[in-house]
Amino acid sequence: GWARPRRRWVLAGAALVGAGALVVAPGMVRDQSAFASWSATAKAVAPGPATVAAEDCRTTHARIATIRKRAGLAGPRADRTVVDTADVLLVERRGAWTFVVLGGAGGFEGTCLLRDTPSGRVSHNGFSGTLDADTVASNAAVTNGANAMIYEDSIYREITGRVGSDVASVVINTREQGPVNASVHGGYFAAWWPGPPIAGAVGTDPQPTISLTLKDGTTTADIPMAHLDPARN
Repeated sequence: GWARPRRRWVLAGAALVGAGALVVAPGMVRDQSAFASWSATAKAVAPGPATVAAEDCRTTHARIATIRKRAGLAGPRADRTVVDTADVLLVERRGAWTFVVLGGAGGFEGTCLLRDTPSGRVSHNGFSGTLDADTVASNAAVTNGANAMIYEDSIYREITGRVGSDVASVVINTREQGPVNASVHGGYFAAWWPGPPIAGAVGTDPQPTISLTLKDGTTTADIPMAHLDPARN
């Protein structure tokens, strides 16, 4: 199982220091206008743009790997070969934003949130971690939970995980945006959503629940996140 929570390493912007506690300086987060075009249901990304986004994300994580190696850190997150050969697990689009998930040897996982700008350039927010990918029951999902991130002056939350072969859809029941339809592809699922503006202080980050629908139509609603983490079971 995924015995260890994933650590997220940020290339641009600020980050949550592990799932659960978000530290924000007063006045740091003003509004969520950056995510005004966001949608609870993702759209498919054409092969060409998906490839470009994936390679942009790979470049981001190559930089992260270089930084980690220079710092004397080991493991797949510090290995450029792992990043260069990682598979593209998911590419989805919500409004002006494209979300990419990479996965590679040694349990490497990398995510990127990319935004189309008026000038046509893309800005990156990239994170990497490890994912101990053992088998998942055909009717189940496995995840270490949602992480809260800061992008410029806005907060968003992301979640990634694995699903069994009988799982048709995954819905993330969020406090911030209500039901969010995750993308499901090749045994993986992922989603992200904007969080509320936060004026400051230190607080907890409540985890959403997950609803699973199987290919036979069976639905299990509001599964607590702890029930999807093998380390707690």
